[in-house]
Amino acid sequence: MDNSDYDSLVVGSGFSAYCADAFLKQLDTGRHKVISPKDHLLASQNKYHHHFTFNRLLAPKAKSVGSSSWKVPGVRLVDRVTLGGNMNIWGGYIDLDLVDFRYLDVLSGMTPIKVTSDLHGIDSNRNLGVLTNDDGTIFNGGTALNSNLINEYVTRMELLGDKTIKLFSRYYDQHSTYQASVIFLCLGVVQLLELLSRSNLLRSGDRIKIHEHSYQLAYGTQIQESILSDCDTYIRYKFPIAVGRRLGSRRLDYGMLNRGPYVVSQLFQKTLQSVELVYQQDEKCFSTVSESKVPRNFGSSIHYFGVEINSLDINTFFQERGLNVFSFGHGSISPGRGGPISNYIINDIGKHFSL
Repeated sequence: MDNSDYDSLVVGSGFSAYCADAFLKQLDTGRHKVISPKDHLLASQNKYHHHFTFNRLLAPKAKSVGSSSWKVPGVRLVDRVTLGGNMNIWGGYIDLDLVDFRYLDVLSGMTPIKVTSDLHGIDSNRNLGVLTNDDGTIFNGGTALNSNLINEYVTRMELLGDKTIKLFSRYYDQHSTYQASVIFLCLGVVQLLELLSRSNLLRSGDRIKIHEHSYQLAYGTQIQESILSDCDTYIRYKFPIAVGRRLGSRRLDYGMLNRGPYVVSQLFQKTLQSVELVYQQDEKCFSTVSESKVPRNFGSSIHYFGVEINSLDINTFFQERGLNVFSFGHGSISPGRGGPISNYIINDIGKHFSL
């Protein structure tokens, strides 16, 4: 059993964890580590949530795990417990009009990260770019975390008397504890709520709200103008790019294959929708308040955001409990329009560190 003390700890290994790790290194704020399992098998004593598991054929496989029950028919949340998280399956899009490029420079300090704006076979009504690796493939910063990674699954957290946070973690059957004065939770929505449940920070009857801009996929070469006018952002794909994205390919350039019309469109609409869950502590269960009020295909964009607990945003929730804990990522952002959310995550983390 380890019992190490750090100035700060980052929990998670997706894009927000990559950003937090990069900013902490830039600021040289003291000893910090990233804690996240490289594989869901480290947490295999937990339940598998098959309805949250999402994989693509050409991407590394992962499963959703946790200790709670979820009765949320019609709600599509994606949970990938693996190194890199959703970076293994994402499109890497960034809205170039909404991101602070000073923050991108910080992210490039940990591993080369480029912004590709010449997107062959892709059309949009926004000034979009794609975050890429040096070789031109869609960015995945998971491996860059390896040098600072504790390969364990955080099971719960506890506030000590001196306001230090204690984390309990597991590597298969081996248990460890770590302490830090500040914790950055860079977790997807499912893992964030699972950790709150295991840490006894939720009570029976607590209401949890999650938001999303309505979203749909459209197929065909022509889209009605009335549909496009209701979109905050649309992204249209020619056939090779559409197939590659569907399979989880990290390629952006398909050369001479990128011919013909645009045949698949992602439509991020202006309408803001939400789903409300209620928590039952005895059963450790999350369930929808009303199945009839669940928006159709909620979560299908994988761009849901803004976790609220009893009408408090997630970071205010921590603050009111005297916890020096901050959530980064999907759960803490509040996008002003539908479309890419990586720019909101970058700006949110950069502003926190006041760069």
